[in-house]
Amino acid sequence: MVAYERMMQLLVMEDAPDFGDVGITMAQAKVLHVLMAGPIHMSELVARLRVTPSTTSGLVEKLVDQGLALRADDTADRRQVIVSVTPAGLELMERFREFNARQLRGLLQTLPEADLDTVERELDHGHRAGRQQPR
Repeated sequence: MVAYERMMQLLVMEDAPDFGDVGITMAQAKVLHVLMAGPIHMSELVARLRVTPSTTSGLVEKLVDQGLALRADDTADRRQVIVSVTPAGLELMERFREFNARQLRGLLQTLPEADLDTVERELDHGHRAGRQQPR
C-alpha cells in the first residue's frame, strides 16, 4: 500500500493544475462517481458515501446548481428523493477518466517491458481480489 500511495502522490503533484480545472470538489466527484451507476435514492447515496444526510444534500444541491445532477421526487414514494447524473455530469466524469488515463499512460511508458508485465500481473491480482469482496 505504501508504494501505491507514493505513486498516487506523484500523479497528483505532477498534474495538479490540470486536475483543478474540473470545477468541482473531490467530494462532489465522489457523488458523481456513485451516480454513474444510475439513479439512486438520496438515502442510499447517504449510505454509500458514509456521510450525514445534510452533507449529502449539500453536495447534491451544488451539483444540481452546476447542472451536473438532477434531483426528483420518487413517484412511487413521495417521501423519497431520487438523484441522477445529467449529460453534463457524464461529460465531466469522462474528462476525469481521460485525465486519469493520460496520467497512467505517461507513467507506464517510462517502465521497461519486464516491469510492465509485473504491473499487469499485479493489477490482475487486485482485480480478482476486488471481485471476491462482499458488496
